[in-house]
Amino acid sequence: DHLVVVDDGSADETPSIVDRWAAGRPNVSVIHFPENRGLSAALRAGWEAVRGMLAQGEIADDDVAFSIDADGQHEPAALDGMIDHLVATGAACVIGRRDLGYHTSYKKLGNAAMTWIGRLSGGQHFEDIESGYRVFRIGPLLEAQEFYRGYKYSETVEVAVILSRLGYRVENS
Repeated sequence: DHLVVVDDGSADETPSIVDRWAAGRPNVSVIHFPENRGLSAALRAGWEAVRGMLAQGEIADDDVAFSIDADGQHEPAALDGMIDHLVATGAACVIGRRDLGYHTSYKKLGNAAMTWIGRLSGGQHFEDIESGYRVFRIGPLLEAQEFYRGYKYSETVEVAVILSRLGYRVENS
């Protein structure tokens, strides 16, 4: 396993905490941005690191990669179940559904609107397309990244739609 951590320009102590934790761990790569460029840029940097590992033969197309947005809204213990679901269903991607109960009505409405647009654009039923808690097969993920041109926070939605449009199965139940 290899962990890629992307610090997207945190102004707090995150960069030094991550660097201290990663020191001496050969299977951990840390990427730092000098300023926040948004979630999409951070994810792209991480996926490009994964692309490099694939090119060097360190990983294979069918290996599993995952993303976790570090804002605390995801339950890390669910990761094993998401990977099991990915493998059992043959999906290219499993998107974890969030409990939006603690969000404002505005956030819930926005998430519902983006999910509805994703359903129309991707031709697939999504429940929570904006979730940053996702498990992928590396080959389809990197293929989708070739078509992704988004900005700031669009990566989660666009990659799910692109995967669907490319004919891959995306699970979001």
